[in-house]
Amino acid sequence: MPLFDFQTVMRYFCGGDFMKRFVVPILVAILVVPACFHWAGVQHVSAKTPTARQDTPAVGSPPVKEIEDAILQEDAKAIARYFDKQVYLSLQNNEGSYYSSNQALYVLQNYFSSHHVVSFKFTSSSTTGATSYATGGGKVRVKGNRTSVQMYISLSRSGDRWVISQFNVY
Repeated sequence: MPLFDFQTVMRYFCGGDFMKRFVVPILVAILVVPACFHWAGVQHVSAKTPTARQDTPAVGSPPVKEIEDAILQEDAKAIARYFDKQVYLSLQNNEGSYYSSNQALYVLQNYFSSHHVVSFKFTSSSTTGATSYATGGGKVRVKGNRTSVQMYISLSRSGDRWVISQFNVY
């Protein structure tokens, strides 16, 4: 003999008392509360969607996509176009240091000669006024072995252009 009779369970859950006490308030909360936030002007932001603040100057946004593409292509020169006069560069397993833009170019070229990018994507970025950052991850191949990397760049506004002030690979 079964522990629960299906008809008894259905009467309990579909009966008037259970519906009035539990199901109706839950449905009201599910349907009405989001509408209240919408009417109040509160916007939902997905955790998966990188967000950038809307106070970014209209003239030119940070070149995050261009830098991401250059990383995928291992194009140190394309990245170096965005280097500030002095840039803090910290690459995997090396101590970070400040370099001139020309020195940083050579250090980054040397890094890409031994660390071949298999995949990379910036997953988060934010811009506040004249500063911006982006962070993401991917895979690199070193001596035939794949390893995971995390990258962080910090950008700042210098005159009418964005420059990289910090470039880190972890």
